[in-house]
Amino acid sequence: MATPNLDELARRFASLFDDPAAQEALARLSTRTTLPIFNMAISSLRHLPKWFDRLENISNGQLGAHGNFTSDPASIGLVDNSVAPPVLTSAGKEFFSYKSTLYGDPARAEYQLLKILYFSNHAHSAKVQGVLASRMEYLLDVLRQFGLYRQEFLAQPSLLVIAELIASFPNALPKFVTFPAEDLLHLAQLSEENFKALCTGDDYPAGLARLCNRIAGDYTRAQERRLHHIVSMALLTIASLIPPGGTTVLRVPAPYSNLLTKRDIFNLHATYTSDLAVWFDGVSYLVSTSISPAVATRAEDIQPHGGMLRPKKETARTVRRVSATDSSRNKRRAAQQEQITVINPLLSEDAEDFAERELLRPMHGAQIIRAGHRIGETMPLPDGLVPGADFYLVDDDGTPTEFIEVKCISGGLPANISLTHAEYLRVCKCVAEGIPYGILLVDLAKGQCIVVDYFDEQLAQLGLADAEQFTIKVWPLGG
Repeated sequence: MATPNLDELARRFASLFDDPAAQEALARLSTRTTLPIFNMAISSLRHLPKWFDRLENISNGQLGAHGNFTSDPASIGLVDNSVAPPVLTSAGKEFFSYKSTLYGDPARAEYQLLKILYFSNHAHSAKVQGVLASRMEYLLDVLRQFGLYRQEFLAQPSLLVIAELIASFPNALPKFVTFPAEDLLHLAQLSEENFKALCTGDDYPAGLARLCNRIAGDYTRAQERRLHHIVSMALLTIASLIPPGGTTVLRVPAPYSNLLTKRDIFNLHATYTSDLAVWFDGVSYLVSTSISPAVATRAEDIQPHGGMLRPKKETARTVRRVSATDSSRNKRRAAQQEQITVINPLLSEDAEDFAERELLRPMHGAQIIRAGHRIGETMPLPDGLVPGADFYLVDDDGTPTEFIEVKCISGGLPANISLTHAEYLRVCKCVAEGIPYGILLVDLAKGQCIVVDYFDEQLAQLGLADAEQFTIKVWPLGG
């Protein structure tokens, strides 16, 4: 991206305020003017770990010297400073209870904070209720002004800071949303000093210089909290519209739909919460407050089950190595195959179809290559080994970066699964080279996938290089 011409960028930014009403608002802007905001990043509490630390100090009676030590968290209902000494409110106690688990997880911490403030049964004072209501209404007003979906605002949260702080100036934000992508990225990547000086001098109103100074003080500090706030509120709103335990077609409610698509919700939801499960069924995105056809549980322990161990048969043959993305790999294999597992082969293929449709293809798109029940299953990759897994991921150069095996089970865990020599060799090679090899256990009756933690590391240690085929038992967590 070319280095921006700051003078031209300043003129374009100033053009956002050509509306006479916006110019009047700029003229009224003084150094003491408080601009409306929707986020919870207040002054010294821009980052959520500081909120946890502040609540812990107040809970311990350590109140600090500066005046806003208790007033900032009190303003949104986490502290009651009308008593001496100030104490945590029920909302503050609940949020503080998540410190041990969410201290280093800003996305989930933001979601939990907003859930407590807006979607729980905590009683707030009239003053706090007014603050929360005004911020909610301003958030919705900001989003209503996004008449055009722009991925840049999700990729560069600094742009959301700018949007938040200019949205109260008539017609400024709608113009900003239509800026060329290059201009948006240049603005998002300015240094604080350059943004502060962006519209200074006699050519620009004094109010615009003050606004740039205000934006500069925020847009590189906790800018990601704006994104977390918007996504969290969208997810919480979606969850509130689904009956408990219900499943429905995903719809992104307005005005969140002006900034977030169904695909965005699918891609982002698991980063913020386990309250919702979102998946793609091949036709629609679905959302549930209870079950998920994707990863619903995990297993942690595997053991060899020796009854099916057989000596490996050595056969010398010439093989043709084919690139990992060669189109011939995707042809279906012949229907007649030697069966080496106790699972019906049709169910085995159905399990792969299920995992691909519900989990792998939506997550990885064109990066995922299917080998299971395809010609590519028996065609060596450039490293000389057959895939040894039903799926693998490739990078932009077509190099495999992760392998995924799918096994069909019935009746939950513990379960016996059969593995081949080729699968074992691929696991050992992956472990030696630091490439992930995972396994998904699919229970079609329950519509559920189970991830086996540390499968590759445990299997590589079993010393089964001489087995043509073997069975292992997978135990549930704590089983």
